[in-house]
Amino acid sequence: MKRALAIAACLVALSAPASAQRPNQGEDESAAFVEEGRRALREGELDDAAKALDQALALNPRRIEAYVLRSAVHAARKQYKDGIALMRRAQALAPTDSDVLTALGSQLVLAGSVQDGVPLLQQVVAKDPARYDAQLLLGHYFHDSGKWPDSIAALEAYFRNRPSELKREDARHYIELADAYLRFRQPKKALALFTTAQKASSRGGDLRARIGIAWATAALDCKKARRLLEELEPIADTFPDVWLVDGQCALALGDTGGALGLGRKYLEKMPKASAAGHALVGEAQAARGNLSEARKELETAASLEPERRRWTVRLAVVLRRAGLAADAASVLDKLGPPANPAIDPDWWTELGEALLGQNDPGKVVERLTPVAAELTDYAPIRVVLGAAQLQVDKPELAVKTLEEAEALQTTPRTKKLLGEALVSVGAAKLAAGDAATAEPLLARADQVDGNALVWRNLGIARLALDKKPEAVAALDKAAKADGSPIVLMLAARAHAVNG
Repeated sequence: MKRALAIAACLVALSAPASAQRPNQGEDESAAFVEEGRRALREGELDDAAKALDQALALNPRRIEAYVLRSAVHAARKQYKDGIALMRRAQALAPTDSDVLTALGSQLVLAGSVQDGVPLLQQVVAKDPARYDAQLLLGHYFHDSGKWPDSIAALEAYFRNRPSELKREDARHYIELADAYLRFRQPKKALALFTTAQKASSRGGDLRARIGIAWATAALDCKKARRLLEELEPIADTFPDVWLVDGQCALALGDTGGALGLGRKYLEKMPKASAAGHALVGEAQAARGNLSEARKELETAASLEPERRRWTVRLAVVLRRAGLAADAASVLDKLGPPANPAIDPDWWTELGEALLGQNDPGKVVERLTPVAAELTDYAPIRVVLGAAQLQVDKPELAVKTLEEAEALQTTPRTKKLLGEALVSVGAAKLAAGDAATAEPLLARADQVDGNALVWRNLGIARLALDKKPEAVAALDKAAKADGSPIVLMLAARAHAVNG
């Protein structure tokens, strides 16, 4: 009902007197009834609006703005069939009129005939992107369909172009846009917009905004989010997703027992077709090393919601960890890549992991290199790609890829791989007699993952560059960590030349 009223408000705002004139529509007696109908609509007096607009159409059956406004009454009353019939009559009079196409498309979408309504609205915004009314309904439709980039684009266009008189509706639409940001992996934008919506919301909207703030915070800082989720515990019986998100945060913070308990609690409340609950329990079991139980739960989640990509990707992770890399690759191939890499970057990352598990790093490089270029702010795919580049003996490429990953997100695995890549390139430069190029590479390796091999090569490079005290320091560390004859000999030589 709220969405229908929002569309009705847009249609009222759009049909302003200055822009409502059409061919064969003079200033006749019906104009007064149109203005009366517009006023009544703005004030929510639907009976009075309907009466006035019916009189306007009786006096002038060609008055297009009267059709548009009368359709807004039908939309507000959820009389979509009547609204469609009315706007079909208007379409016969003005087949290319944007107001008519927008009103007709809106009625069709609200009635559930999206296959007919959405193309009309897309036709309107393709011609005029500033049509905020069409953009609004498209934004909500794409949100409901899980098409997050399209929803974001449409709702952002709505906010850029909507008139000031519709500002009072902003909070409701902010929440939808913020949710789309969150689901499209833009939690910072989502958090800011949920916060704005909370300040501007009515009581009901405020609750949705509070929940959204907790969800977005969970994507950024689970430790902080768990405090917010604890505050929402009193409403968890009504909104059991509180337990679900809290469980996911518990899992991220290493509280596998808490995650398992919250997942089971969620399943008790939502036993029917609760894919998300089974997935949480499955991931918690996987974190505890119970891979057989994890597989069972994630297979259940994937069967309940086969269109939800995350469950299949998480199942692939469990299969790979169980030593079934080929099975993991198979379920990923069956799911297929996302239409846009940004929609599901985890699919690409896990595909790379599965291929590495099958000892096929060349295939990883082939498949992931072009995708990584598109996912400019996503570290995990770079970690997998860098590992593969190392295995196919492309350490210089690996250094570049892994430095990008490290800049985006530091992890122990990233540091270890980056250190290996830097040592490989540095050692090759040393072997070629280029100590000047090798030394900064090895110094960087010492920063990210210092070890005996790094310190030995760094000491050799510094000896070659006559950096005697620095060479002594590096080789002494290598000798303490390694103690092999060659390292001890190098350390002794460094002390000798240093005096």
